[in-house]
Amino acid sequence: MKKKWIAIFSAVLLVSPSLIGTGQVVAETIETEQSQELETQESSEGDIATGSAERTLEDSTTSEPIESIVEDSTDQSGRPEGINESPILSEDPTSMTETVDSSLANAVEEDLVSQEDTTTGEVSLTANTVASGHLGTVDWEIDADGTLHIGAGQLSSSVMSNGSSPFFFYSDQITSIIFDGKVTAGDSLEMLFYGLNKVTKIENLSYLDTSQTTSMHYMFCNMSALTSIDVSRFDTSKVTDMRQMFSGASSLSTLDVSKFDTSSVIYMGQMFYDMRSLTFLDLSNFETPNLTNMMGMFSYASIKSLDISNFNTLQAAMGPDTFWQTPLEHIKLGENFVFKDSLLGEPPIDTTYIGKWQKDQSGPLYTSLELATNYMGATMKGDWYWATSQESIEVIDSSIYEGDKWEAKDNFIDAKDKDGNPVAFEDLTVEGTVDTTKAGTYEVKYSYDEVTSIATITVKAIQTAVNIHDSIVYIGSNWRAEDNFDSAVDKDGGLVDFAAVTVEGTVDTTKAGTYEVKYSYDGVTSIAKITVQANQTVVNVHDSTLYIGTDWKAEDNFDSAFDGNGDSVDFGAVTVEGTVDTTKVGIYEVKYTYDGVTSIATITVQANQTAVNVHDSTLYIGTDWKAEDNFDSAVDKDGNSVDFGAVIVEGSVDTAKVGTYEVKYSYDGVTSSATITVKEIGTTAVNVHDSTVYIGSNWKAEDNFDSAVDENGDPVGFEAVTVEGMVDTTKVGTYEVKYSYDGVTSSATITVKEVGTTAVNVHDSTLYIGTNWKAEDNFDSAVDEYGNPVGFEAVTVEGSVDTTKVGTYRVTYSYAGVTSTAAITVRDKQKTGTTNNGNKGQNSQNISNASNTNDNKTSNKNFPHTGEQTNNIWQLAGVFTLLFSLFYLARRKKVR
Repeated sequence: MKKKWIAIFSAVLLVSPSLIGTGQVVAETIETEQSQELETQESSEGDIATGSAERTLEDSTTSEPIESIVEDSTDQSGRPEGINESPILSEDPTSMTETVDSSLANAVEEDLVSQEDTTTGEVSLTANTVASGHLGTVDWEIDADGTLHIGAGQLSSSVMSNGSSPFFFYSDQITSIIFDGKVTAGDSLEMLFYGLNKVTKIENLSYLDTSQTTSMHYMFCNMSALTSIDVSRFDTSKVTDMRQMFSGASSLSTLDVSKFDTSSVIYMGQMFYDMRSLTFLDLSNFETPNLTNMMGMFSYASIKSLDISNFNTLQAAMGPDTFWQTPLEHIKLGENFVFKDSLLGEPPIDTTYIGKWQKDQSGPLYTSLELATNYMGATMKGDWYWATSQESIEVIDSSIYEGDKWEAKDNFIDAKDKDGNPVAFEDLTVEGTVDTTKAGTYEVKYSYDEVTSIATITVKAIQTAVNIHDSIVYIGSNWRAEDNFDSAVDKDGGLVDFAAVTVEGTVDTTKAGTYEVKYSYDGVTSIAKITVQANQTVVNVHDSTLYIGTDWKAEDNFDSAFDGNGDSVDFGAVTVEGTVDTTKVGIYEVKYTYDGVTSIATITVQANQTAVNVHDSTLYIGTDWKAEDNFDSAVDKDGNSVDFGAVIVEGSVDTAKVGTYEVKYSYDGVTSSATITVKEIGTTAVNVHDSTVYIGSNWKAEDNFDSAVDENGDPVGFEAVTVEGMVDTTKVGTYEVKYSYDGVTSSATITVKEVGTTAVNVHDSTLYIGTNWKAEDNFDSAVDEYGNPVGFEAVTVEGSVDTTKVGTYRVTYSYAGVTSTAAITVRDKQKTGTTNNGNKGQNSQNISNASNTNDNKTSNKNFPHTGEQTNNIWQLAGVFTLLFSLFYLARRKKVR
């Protein structure tokens, strides 16, 4: 087996001889250093078990790995071995070397055997795999791009191989590391990535679970190309050894270890040694009750600002080279920062400064520390101060509501400078503001000197609401204000008891009527309408419209029921007859009966909104007619308006022949028929129109009267017309009103509806040439979606009427998406006609034709016209009459 690996090694040696030599040197020197250091630490009870750092380091310009790191033990006096009265440490870490006397060939053979036995097992390489293996149950693989992939699993108790990193053999090939799954670490991660000096990044390090780990010795040591690392999620609660953890990571410029739990750590020697790019380090959360070794912890690092305010075992742990060649400019110390004279050798200093630091009242510098650092040759200069500075800013979080006033001072409580003196709010710097018009969470920073506090201001939406409902009660019923109260919530949406709500108004249940009751809380008011009705046994249902496929239950159209005493009746006591087939378009009636009282709900199942709207009309012989004259509107299945051009028309009207004609208008399978009646001219006529009004509207008989003409075609005033019938605008229903003159009667249908649906109501009319016309003339009324009347000025009008020219004009009236069209017919004054519309909701055109007869001047006869054409029948009749008169006069003369 050895011969096999020696042969392999000979081939590898030709490629990278320096790599193998480096691996053996590191393996032997580290094992020696570990055994020496542990022996010294066990034999020394109260003194410092550390020494100066003597090791071969990576030169900053070569990127070669540090070959060895050795910590010398201290003697019993506490003085580092080799340091006399004037100790001098080398300023160049690359000058520290270690002699290696092991056989190169033996070392390589042993290392390769170890790699096979303890790390890789049977290595199976693919075209894209340089090497692969496993650590415990964790599989790893190096691909051709130089990426070390580490899979999920449990690492073995110790990952170190032959005293070095298990991947050190491939350090020239690995340039990046990726954790591909969750990895649970064992007791030791010592040397895990030691000496991988070409690795620039480590991804997904948060996958590494370190909760059971006690040693991170050398874990990232000599990773000199590493530029960033995220160890913020490491669980270090059980770690006791952090020596040389980041030592030699000379390219790292930032390092966040602020969340490390160091309560169990004993050793931190050279933890940040030779970190030449790191200028700031915050160790303020490091609590170190068990720390015994921090020698060389910051030596040769470039740290300028350091916070070690919570270190609490410095007296025992700190050595003379802790800050060696560290250019500190700013350090924050804790009250337990103590120097012992034994650490200083025998310098000529005033021993009164030994022990607790004595503050120099003239400034922040501490004389003992100054003397000690000058003696050790460190370059510590600048601001040294206590961690117990009294500088502070106290602010509070708060919640306000939309529309409230806010100032930055509202969240400020107090501020003090380093000496505890009050600081005025005006001297603080405030960053951020609060938009009180918009709900949200806002952060405002208050800063003074080096202290910053953040206040969180939450702007809440005002949720105050009072929810009530309208209801119907019956004479003699009991009523309480609570009956119409549903719920109330405060500004924050919390439920409010009814007792906190203010009620104004009451209900007299002995008298029929509608009563308004106001419910108010915190400025919000809602009004409930309570209707008291005389009849007590009642079943209340409502009509509805469904669409094919909709679920339906009889309860859906049931509102309420009351017995003879006005007490509420459950739906279960109501008898239901009929059902609704929601798979089929149609109109279904369902009867709801209780105690002899029955109410019917009409449920309309419709597939779509396709509709064609036309109206009937009456014409007179010789009148022009087009199919558009009887077309009102059409909508498609989505309710969109359809042009007349898209409508199919079947049938026509022969205006030369008296009769009744049916014309069909069709669109998308929907057909409507209009009946056009052609009559003889010369008939007394009364022209009226149908209309729709709403409960509470004012109505007069004149509202539905258009015009009337006598048998000569002369206009007749409304006062000459007899009216039969009336409209009760307090009650929903359909009313017929008859208008009569000289034996001719026309009927108008007036429909009274409930309010609550947007509507625009207009009517058709007939005018004569020269008549004045305004758009208001054909406008009846309009209501919005709540049933409130809408003035004519809010209605949009499209189209106009030319009263100087015979014709039919269509004018469209629109409001809130609802459109109605009125047809205005302009006729010659000499024509009379009669029109009566028998279809509810539609208006008819009225055409009147009449002839004026002059009894005294038979030679000056006016013949009626239809549009611009001469009626030949009337011409012949006139000629005939003239000839007959002449003949009659001649005969009479002769007889005489």
